[in-house]
Amino acid sequence: SLGSHLLWLAGYTVLFLAMALVAYRRDEGKTYG
Repeated sequence: SLGSHLLWLAGYTVLFLAMALVAYRRDEGKTYG
């Protein structure tokens, strides 16, 4: 259904953003640490 599709899409979006944020913070800490 459409709701299920949107739920999966939102889930992947949040997961991708979380991974990107973790990678960004890790690189930032490596650079300025």
